[in-house]
Amino acid sequence: MKAEGGYQIKINDEEHMADLLRVLWDRYGRERVEQPVRDVVIIASDTDPSGLMVADLEAEFLQDLTDGLIRVAPEGFRNRRNEMTKDSFFFIAAEETLTPELIAKTKEKVREMENA
Repeated sequence: MKAEGGYQIKINDEEHMADLLRVLWDRYGRERVEQPVRDVVIIASDTDPSGLMVADLEAEFLQDLTDGLIRVAPEGFRNRRNEMTKDSFFFIAAEETLTPELIAKTKEKVREMENA
């Protein structure tokens, strides 16, 4: 919200506070960003900060998904491979070596499912 001499941002969820501060410092400089209390940030600037990208939630979700799959894969499955595209994700794990043929077959199965 517009405040005297700049903008004031009220934070409801502090999960991305460090990311927010980093983005604001990069954009406005540390000397123009003040945090008087833990859930309020004041920016001394006439430029509206509302369009700034603070966190890429989709990338975070995909990273969490990959981490979860790695954790639940059986311990004996030492060989793992994952691949993400805009529209699909695959994760394969096996005890034996993941050959280029097996990876190609997996990609083909993903394409078949996308076209089903």
